[in-house]
Amino acid sequence: MKIGHYMPGIWDPGGVASYIRRVSTAQIDAGNEVVYLDNVNHSPEKSKDIIYIEDGEDLYRHASKLQLDILHLHIHIPFSQPSVPTIRTVHGHSPYCPSSSRFLTRIEMPCPNVYNMAGCISSMFRYKCGSIRPLKIVENFKHIQSEMRTLPKIRVHTVSHFLKEQMLRAGYSADLIEVIHLPVNVGGYPQSNSHTDNPRFLYLGRIVPSKGWHWMLKAVKDLEMDIHLDIAGTGDDSEKLLQCIKDYALESRVTFHGWQKPDSVKQLISNSTAIIVPSVWHEPAGFVLLEGMASAKPIIASRVGGIPEVIEDGINGILVPPGDVTSLIRAITRLGTDTQYAQKLGMQGYKDVKEKYTLAIHMNSLMNYYSKCIDEFKK
Repeated sequence: MKIGHYMPGIWDPGGVASYIRRVSTAQIDAGNEVVYLDNVNHSPEKSKDIIYIEDGEDLYRHASKLQLDILHLHIHIPFSQPSVPTIRTVHGHSPYCPSSSRFLTRIEMPCPNVYNMAGCISSMFRYKCGSIRPLKIVENFKHIQSEMRTLPKIRVHTVSHFLKEQMLRAGYSADLIEVIHLPVNVGGYPQSNSHTDNPRFLYLGRIVPSKGWHWMLKAVKDLEMDIHLDIAGTGDDSEKLLQCIKDYALESRVTFHGWQKPDSVKQLISNSTAIIVPSVWHEPAGFVLLEGMASAKPIIASRVGGIPEVIEDGINGILVPPGDVTSLIRAITRLGTDTQYAQKLGMQGYKDVKEKYTLAIHMNSLMNYYSKCIDEFKK
């Protein structure tokens, strides 16, 4: 099978690029031919391994010329009609949220609303949900209208049931949407690190307001027990995070590692007692959850978005309300003091990823979905 993957900035850092790399490598290993397509306006530095396109019509001209069996889109691109079988992975909220974030910045909480123009405009001004510049507002709503014209023409898979439910709430048809959860590479029997003397907790992710790093630091500041927090990632709030660590006098208890290569991330996970995912937006799914579980680490996570589909409270992790410092302190203290409980949750998480979220399981579902799409296109 000849497969094309399209994504602007296809190898930029981030979860979508990691997903494309993981999936396309598995497809090549299985004997398929893979072509990477990018947007010429987004990626000024050219690569011989990538075909650059101008717009949606140019994308399909290349797809037809390359004789792709299927085109796999990872983001919205406007087009009039697909000329080859096409699927779209919906990784986030862009099909039904003008700001693509479902995040109320002013109060740092996830947005509960169903998409409608009046309600979304009200949230933009009341809660600073997205830009309030008039031209940007118009652009964002045009994007939603374009999504709603384009998506019904192709098959879609979401990375969580939560995203599918949000699409249905916004008016998309259930007939064209299937859920295929993210995959994770699962190794052999994991080694356990209890850290009974000085438990280590780990945050992995972007350093931006929606990821909830600020209230996580508040919880660490107010903790009565001695723990160490490792933070790895990069983002617009990196300097604010460093200043907050200083303001809270946490220099000896928190280490900010910045962006880390995959091998270093694996080591940080291995050295941790548990992973903290303190998001205050609706996480669509989250690689971090699965990466931690694959190493038998219990997860402390906000009860938002697609997270509760993966994390079962008291079974393979602990769920807390977003922004609830007291609940987060309680969860950290429990895992930091009860080694047996932490190991029990971690091993259940490891069992769960082996049964539900391996790359092999994902690829079987994805390739079957490709075949379904190809067969329908030929009719």
